[in-house]
Amino acid sequence: DLSRFEDRLRAWLESKRQASPDEPAWREGILNFTLGQIKQGLPERAMTRDLDWGVPV
Repeated sequence: DLSRFEDRLRAWLESKRQASPDEPAWREGILNFTLGQIKQGLPERAMTRDLDWGVPV
């Protein structure tokens, strides 16, 4: 359930507005786009796939 992580993810993204010693700040357009996606609601997705290629699950 990705919606359980929305608040944590939003807080982490907001922290990217300011540069840190290890990382530059994110661009405003990227942050706004990403935060807009969260505002719309994170869709439920399966985390595994039954595919013929890749890592067996």
